[in-house]
Amino acid sequence: MDILVTFDAKMADQSKEKVTATILQNVLVLGVGANLGQGLTAKQFGDKQGAEQQQAAFSEKGFLSLALNPNEAQYLALALKQGETTVVLRGLGDVEMHPMEMASFRKLFR
Repeated sequence: MDILVTFDAKMADQSKEKVTATILQNVLVLGVGANLGQGLTAKQFGDKQGAEQQQAAFSEKGFLSLALNPNEAQYLALALKQGETTVVLRGLGDVEMHPMEMASFRKLFR
């Protein structure tokens, strides 16, 4: 999974432009949902998971538990405050790190 952040960047001519940057690549997902199931019986976990899925069906927000080192955690915290974050799933077997430049509509439509 990769994490991207979209924010308003100040350009050289002092104008603002929306850009998107990939800030974390190949992040390990430990769990999805508010609870990873620790300390629950199978029935309790199933009931809670069903309630979470029903709630998620009407919401754009969800919960992910991620394996991050302290530096990655800082960048994610900053991204959450700075702009809009997006989570992108990778294709099966894609674990390579890729050099990425920020994306902008100006670059897209050159």
